[in-house]
Amino acid sequence: MTPVKLLSFLMLLTPGFAHAQDWSDDWSGRVTLYGWLTAAEIDSRVPLRGGGSLDSSVSAGIGDILQSLDFAAFANAEVRRGRFLLLGDLMYAKLSTDGTGAAGASVKTGLKTFIGTGAVGWQFWSNDRARFDVFGGARIVSTEIDVARRGLLTAQSGSDSQTFVDPLIGLRAGYQLTDRIELRGSADVGGFGVGSDFSWEAFVGGSYGFTERIRGELGFRYLSIDYKNNGVAVDMELYGPTIGLSVVF
Repeated sequence: MTPVKLLSFLMLLTPGFAHAQDWSDDWSGRVTLYGWLTAAEIDSRVPLRGGGSLDSSVSAGIGDILQSLDFAAFANAEVRRGRFLLLGDLMYAKLSTDGTGAAGASVKTGLKTFIGTGAVGWQFWSNDRARFDVFGGARIVSTEIDVARRGLLTAQSGSDSQTFVDPLIGLRAGYQLTDRIELRGSADVGGFGVGSDFSWEAFVGGSYGFTERIRGELGFRYLSIDYKNNGVAVDMELYGPTIGLSVVF
């Protein structure tokens, strides 16, 4: 089942519109700083000045990515007022990897990626424990790729940077398991040929309330982006566990 069909199926299974038992007019929300122990599958193609292109393929598990990661920063936030919802997520990562290409040539790949997501949502169903939100927005993706290949007889290098904006739509759900434990999940699809050819993301996880203001976060996140433009191609899959700390207000 494709991500689009899966999202549509989940929305059809969701109960119909209902009135919540307690709607507050006050603003509330959370800000989260988190780490993403991500594995990566990245295939890229950059054009060469004299014609042709240079391909790179990176496949790294969590242990590999910790060795390849030069710098990373992650944060997200959500703000609610009644049924209205604002969402934001920021991610920046810089990777450097060494590999082996055809005929034993060494291939060095450098990748800088910034992904910023902003969305507006609406809580369309809830009861004492569960809630469902639908949201729509945009994902800004900026990548800078440097690929260098060196063999016995040849040395080639290429670089390119691309910035594009993906529209997206998605669905979120939350369930208050106990007074301290909350379960959450979300999925979105985007791109549609506007920015990337197609992108989708899914998250499942939960949080534990240490105090009324501080919560610990655990989860698993998957992000896929397929982008092609002017000879540049990036097919990126990032996935792995997340751990973070939230401040609730």
